Amino acid sequence: MISLIVLLGSILYLQNRRRHGKTYPKKICRMLLGAELAALILSGTELLPAGRLVSDLVRPENGEAGREESLIAGTREGEIRYQLTLEEREMSAREAEDKITAARTELADFLRENTEALSEESPDPKAGEERAKAGGGKEKEETEGLSNRSQGEGDKADIRVIDRDLRFPQSLQKGQVALHWSMQPEGILEQNGRFHRDLLSEDQLIAANLVYICGSSRREETIRFLARAYPADSKEGYRSRIKRALEGREKTDRQKQKMDLPEQDFRGEAIRWMRPYSWRGEKLLALGFTGALLMLFAQKKSRMEAVKRRRENADRDYPSIISEIALYLSAGVTVKNALERISAAYEERKKQGQTGHEGYEALSLLVRRMKEGISERQAYEDWPGLCPTASYRKLSMLLIQNLQRGNRRLAELFEEEKQRAEEAGRLRCKKLGDEASTRLLIPMVGLLAVVLMILLAPALFIHL
Repeated sequence: MISLIVLLGSILYLQNRRRHGKTYPKKICRMLLGAELAALILSGTELLPAGRLVSDLVRPENGEAGREESLIAGTREGEIRYQLTLEEREMSAREAEDKITAARTELADFLRENTEALSEESPDPKAGEERAKAGGGKEKEETEGLSNRSQGEGDKADIRVIDRDLRFPQSLQKGQVALHWSMQPEGILEQNGRFHRDLLSEDQLIAANLVYICGSSRREETIRFLARAYPADSKEGYRSRIKRALEGREKTDRQKQKMDLPEQDFRGEAIRWMRPYSWRGEKLLALGFTGALLMLFAQKKSRMEAVKRRRENADRDYPSIISEIALYLSAGVTVKNALERISAAYEERKKQGQTGHEGYEALSLLVRRMKEGISERQAYEDWPGLCPTASYRKLSMLLIQNLQRGNRRLAELFEEEKQRAEEAGRLRCKKLGDEASTRLLIPMVGLLAVVLMILLAPALFIHL
């Protein structure tokens, strides 16, 4: 009901402003109307089931969060309100076992898609010939070694080969079955599936002890992985061997003041060690250029804002300057004397602390130039350069036209210009007021969002 009243009030308010020709920020108003309409729909969906008789409550399924239910009991003593937390439905032992079985199947599919069985691997034919000449196939050696280490736990088809990072699932069956991994030996393959391949010097058999937990049921399983080391003739294998040699030398030389770097690699070839170029000078240079560009941009923006403020201040002073000139001209004072008197009055006001009037500052500078010997025509032509706005350009044209033609209707023209300037000033004030009201809408939207969250949060957390 509150959402409907707020929506109707907003619509009537906007129609009233449109009827009187008043402007309003359309985008923000559309956003507010959309939020109010969504709140009305949500309130309606909550209001429809309210007040109906209920005989049972639907319990959340297993794996879903508990739900808060608000109930009203109608008794002889009157209506009594209750707040009940409805927990998830507990699965039976049979359902839990079925879920664990389905989870095992899902995990087997995951491993089948991301790894391959040891017996399914196809070694390189040339590598097989070289291993055969060396005294036996590598496949046979791996099989014998794995059978000795696994102590009869299964054949090669039970071993999954891993040579990259995997993302082991921590839960299956839409979160209803939790998985807990533990690796033996530790450090090579993490519980989340991250594979530290650079730590291996040769292939390593890893036993992953996995526990499935679903409700009160649990089942354990052991999955064996063959962690593949980098090939010795590959660049990664060479790098990992050098890294292990460095780490081993660092551990053995910790009591020494200096650590001796290895002079030869595992092949007996010489190694030349050097420090990498850090590019610190170039980075500092780039940082300096970036800072200089940002400073130039900030200065340019500051100058543009200062010019904009000067123009706005000059336009703000224009109606009062025109009014004073028109007043002096109607009293029979010449234009030059009128400007001198206006400048003198402004200098008196400046002594009293009134500053920040760009239009009067330009007029005072104009009068000082004429006193220094600049011709009156030249001074009038320079006035738009001191105040580069359309209003002062028009004023300059009127004064120059008066010098050229001796216009007798100058007082009337200034009176018309005075009315136009006053109307422009009123429009400017209206525009500033609209901009201020638009800026005030930002905190109002924030307050409205807080109110909507307070109103909608109970419905969202209880009924969704």
